[in-house]
Amino acid sequence: MKTQIWAHRGASAYAPENTLEAFQLAIDMHSDGIELDVYLTMDGELAVIHDGTIDRCSNGTGKVTELPFAELRKYDYNYSNVFGDKYKR
Repeated sequence: MKTQIWAHRGASAYAPENTLEAFQLAIDMHSDGIELDVYLTMDGELAVIHDGTIDRCSNGTGKVTELPFAELRKYDYNYSNVFGDKYKR
């Protein structure tokens, strides 16, 4: 049996978790799979985020299920305190 390497929230040690950049890095690093979590926003849109709130991974606060998708997109999820401006949008 082959040991598999799954990228938890993508390659989250190298790029902000649950971002397209983190997922692409996981692919580039030949991960066997990518683990992610999905929540429904207040207005029924899908949001890929590990926690039920945006408090830990963004500069905002609140429960994903109690916020509309457009509001969620206003916050910074790029861990600028960890990665600097590398992933700033």
